[in-house]
Amino acid sequence: MLTVAQENALPLDEALKRSIGTTRDRDLAALYEWIGQNYDTAAYAKVQTDYRGQIDPKFVAVCERVGKLLPVARWLGWHNAKSLRTLDLGSGAGHMGLIANYYGHSAEGLDCYALYDGLRAFWRQPAIHHRIEAGQPLPVGRYHSITSILTNYGRDWSIGAWDEFIGRILADHLEPGGEFVISFPGDPNKPARLHLRKRASRIEGRHMFFRRENAR
Repeated sequence: MLTVAQENALPLDEALKRSIGTTRDRDLAALYEWIGQNYDTAAYAKVQTDYRGQIDPKFVAVCERVGKLLPVARWLGWHNAKSLRTLDLGSGAGHMGLIANYYGHSAEGLDCYALYDGLRAFWRQPAIHHRIEAGQPLPVGRYHSITSILTNYGRDWSIGAWDEFIGRILADHLEPGGEFVISFPGDPNKPARLHLRKRASRIEGRHMFFRRENAR
C-alpha cells in the first residue's frame, strides 16, 4: 500500500493503478478499479490542491483511507447484502459512504464540519450538518448499519452519557438485526471506552460493535 505522502504526490489515476498492482486483496483491487471508472480522477487534482494545508493529508489519500476502512464494511457484511441503508456519524471526507456506494447501498453521512463538504460532494456522499451532543436527538431515521470510525465527539462524556447514546442508537436508529460500529483515536483505556468494550456485542481490534437484536 502507498503511504499517504506517496499517494498525495501522484495523480489519482496513477495512485489507483499502483495500489491495484500492489494489493493481494481482490475486493480492494476491484474497489480501486471501480473508483477509477466512476469518478473524474483528473478533477481530483483540484480537490487535492484546494485542501492542501487545510486538513490532515490522509483525508485526501483515498486509496489509503478506503484500504483501512474496507475491513469495517466486511465485518458489517456489506459485501454479502443488498440495498442496505447506511449512516456514517462524523462522516468527514465521506470515505465510508464511498465504500457503501461501491457495494450498491444507500449512504448518508452526518457531520458538523462544513470544511469537508467539497470532499463529501466529490465522493457523492450526502451529509446532514449536525453536531452530536450528549442527550440530544439525532436528525436521522433508521438504518441497517451505522458507522462512527475514529470518533471525535463525546470526548468528555460520562459513562452514563455514552450508555444513553448507545441505547438511543439501538432503539431509535437501527433496524432489527442492524449493527452500530464505533472506534476512537488515542488512548483505548479511558474509563468510558473500557465500559463500551464490555457492553459491545463483539470486538474487532479497536472497533466495537453493538447489535440490535431481531424482534421475536
